[in-house]
Amino acid sequence: ELLPAAWRSRLAGTTDSEHYFLAVLAEAERTGGDLPAALATVVGRLAAGYTASSLNAMLLTPQTLYVVNCHDPTLPPAHGQGAPTTVDGVIEAVEEEALYFGLRYRHGGDSVVVASSGFAQPEGGGWQPMANNSLLVVDRASLAVESIALDVRISGQEAAPDALTATQT
Repeated sequence: ELLPAAWRSRLAGTTDSEHYFLAVLAEAERTGGDLPAALATVVGRLAAGYTASSLNAMLLTPQTLYVVNCHDPTLPPAHGQGAPTTVDGVIEAVEEEALYFGLRYRHGGDSVVVASSGFAQPEGGGWQPMANNSLLVVDRASLAVESIALDVRISGQEAAPDALTATQT
């Protein structure tokens, strides 16, 4: 079971996002507030126990922004019904297919912006791709960015769900 019994009563809705969020909070409570470890553990449990195309998520605290980029690039979602009928529609479909679920971030002097597909994010504009199966940790006071590899795969590859490897930028 993803949620401990004591946490199930906190569910207010039926969405998978709510279950995911509460599972992270429950695991963070169990680990004494270690959100990177909690996120790695919950993403690992979800990857091992469920079929998902994406476990991407953002979690914001007063001190830190956490961004999970964990998706199966072989399972992009279906786009609408039928082929696009306009040039803009064709361009949009190609861009969405190429970037779907992939996340990028831009670290500027006074901000860190994280975005998914849907608008141009050229590398020449300071955008950097987030590695798949990773956690981006942004200190909101200093804007220091740390990338943590999550040893998790949702594409059926075996991996240990609780292993973390960090790099700072």
